[in-house]
Amino acid sequence: MTSALNSQNKPLVESYKNANGQWVPTTVVAETCGTTDLGAPLACNFLSTAQTNVANGVAGLDANGSVVAPINTVSSVIAHSYIGAGWLSAWQNYTARPSFSSGWNNGDPFVYPNVTLIGGHEDHDDGYLKVTGSPWSMSDAGGALAAIYDTVGDQGTARNGAGNDDAISLFVGTQISPPRLRLGQDIVDSLAGGDGLARTVQLSGTSITVTPALNAAQIRLLRQWMRVYANYDAPGGNANGGSFWKNWNGDIDKGSVFIPNLYYGYIQSWSSSSTSTVLSVVSDPFSRQSGWRTESSSETVATAPGTNTGDIIDSASDSPTWTYKNPAVFIGLANKKFNMNQTVACLTTEEDTLSRQCEGNEIDLWGGNDAARRAINGLTITYGGARPANGSYNLSLAGGTANEIVMAPEWYTTAVQSDPLYVAPLAGPSLDVSGGNTTAVMASFAQSTNTGSNTFGPYMYIRPTIWTSRFASDGSGTDFRNETVSYGVSVGGKRGELGTIQEHIELNPQSAKNGIGLCGYNTCSYFDANGQIIAGGDIIPGTGKSLYTTDENGSRAAYMFANNSYQMNVAFNLPSGTSEINSGAQGAQTLHVEGGILADNNIVVGPNKAFGFQDNQGALIGYEYLVNASTSSGAEIHTVVSPKNGFNGTYYVDANTILESLKVTGDTVTNGRLNVGTYNLDSLPSSGSTDGAQVWCADCKLNGISGVLAYWHASASKWTDSQNGVLVN
Repeated sequence: MTSALNSQNKPLVESYKNANGQWVPTTVVAETCGTTDLGAPLACNFLSTAQTNVANGVAGLDANGSVVAPINTVSSVIAHSYIGAGWLSAWQNYTARPSFSSGWNNGDPFVYPNVTLIGGHEDHDDGYLKVTGSPWSMSDAGGALAAIYDTVGDQGTARNGAGNDDAISLFVGTQISPPRLRLGQDIVDSLAGGDGLARTVQLSGTSITVTPALNAAQIRLLRQWMRVYANYDAPGGNANGGSFWKNWNGDIDKGSVFIPNLYYGYIQSWSSSSTSTVLSVVSDPFSRQSGWRTESSSETVATAPGTNTGDIIDSASDSPTWTYKNPAVFIGLANKKFNMNQTVACLTTEEDTLSRQCEGNEIDLWGGNDAARRAINGLTITYGGARPANGSYNLSLAGGTANEIVMAPEWYTTAVQSDPLYVAPLAGPSLDVSGGNTTAVMASFAQSTNTGSNTFGPYMYIRPTIWTSRFASDGSGTDFRNETVSYGVSVGGKRGELGTIQEHIELNPQSAKNGIGLCGYNTCSYFDANGQIIAGGDIIPGTGKSLYTTDENGSRAAYMFANNSYQMNVAFNLPSGTSEINSGAQGAQTLHVEGGILADNNIVVGPNKAFGFQDNQGALIGYEYLVNASTSSGAEIHTVVSPKNGFNGTYYVDANTILESLKVTGDTVTNGRLNVGTYNLDSLPSSGSTDGAQVWCADCKLNGISGVLAYWHASASKWTDSQNGVLVN
């Protein structure tokens, strides 16, 4: 008979019945490690206990499983380790022992058996991995020290990315992979293990029945807890069968990524009969609750996909993943592929922990004294291919951290180097202004003047730019008062440079320090430090708009405007205001000009209005006004000087006055000469004179003296001398 031996090298079968039916003790006749094809014992090639712990033998183990003698081998250092040694429970006192296992999951049902474990078999079972080498060739011929690649093929389909003369310490790659198995009556599976047969799929709330049964090659592709998708979409989302990506404004983008609300689960086990294979499904491999889940919800669904209210076949969704019209399943897929996912759990739940800082990833770059001859790059992300979905990005920063981006650049470091957004180094404009103002771009945006596929040609760049100009310098480097900060548009030019300056705003302009300049292409207007306007051109209100002034209460008082008659009008709001916004103008409605008025054309007073004069107390004491012509008289201008303090007003003319006609309705008093018009006898006015009109007849004689005052007699229709005599010369 044969029996296994226990740890004391004694048979586990302690007795047996002999040919006489008697129980006799079992004794070891020979130790064998198997039998030959003919059933003969096969001797074991092992060391006897006499060969342990002796010269030319091997070191034995103590009760804890530790080697009792050191192992010294030339040119080698071997740590205490084991490979697939079995479950190490705490009572064996193997804590803190470095460990390595492969092809064994440490008895952890959540770890796939093929996982290689370095440490972690129990608490404080520390394991470390260090790979040291020097990349000296390309790809798998020595291009990388370590390579990890996502592929369904053998290692030959996953060469690392060290090409030509690149050298890589760690290469990690991933790609979109096909399913391991795809099953359905519309599918003839041509993938690995496929046999050219189409198989029907029957879905239930907890299983998948595949008919005919999977072949041996397909069964070998199955793994416990492998993900399986059904081609049915559950209701929910912003579209039929799932959700389109929403853009940064929260708008649905139907031209971008569509996430179907598919049913999926995890294969717990499988069994085959001669006719079919049944796969049992759980909603996740941890809770192991029988059923399915959907892309948008982790809740377990214990009814068959396609039988629930609102379920649709995926080919009927707004953006189908598959075109199959009958039930199908796809085994071994992922909705989202990660090349690398790093998690930092900076929690405060650990008792007496000291850690106060957590870092997701730190890249330390070092350059020597000749670093200017080296291109030193921290992180490079490149994309190759056609334009991806609108929601794609090279870098996404999210969450509630205190700062999304923190920079601490050197003075020469360009913070952001791109055309759409350029942020310049910290260095300001040169202090040497001997050749004129110096400038430095601070930041700029850019946009092409073309569009679509022609964005990069033919085109010009329009660059809204912020730049500084130094117009003077005291040499200190701190004289900010001699710098102008400008915001404006530059056309053409390269990033970091000024092209042709267009419209812009100047802060602290050279022409109005501590003020603001508003500049067109040709000139600027300024608001100085006191709010005064220094116009570089005409001030033109908009069509139909006015130029307003305000009183001391901030109310709109007087305003100027032009009308369709090309007249400039100055108007006033009443003190009580014509509306709430225009109320509060104080005092009389008066245009006060402190200086003189020089008019290049007529000064005209409106109809029924007067041209007035104020005395030293502001009273309107004198004025002129026009009386319109009537059917019985012509137009008349009246000059009025109002009485004051009991005295009549007086109208003085301080220079010679020539009047075509003068009508005085009251007394005429003169303190000087009264000069009348001078004529000769032959040129006296013959008509149109008023009765009693007087003129001087220079060549007329009276009493032998030349020069006679002539009077017009309307009744006689002739001129006479003062005694009504006939004028003679």
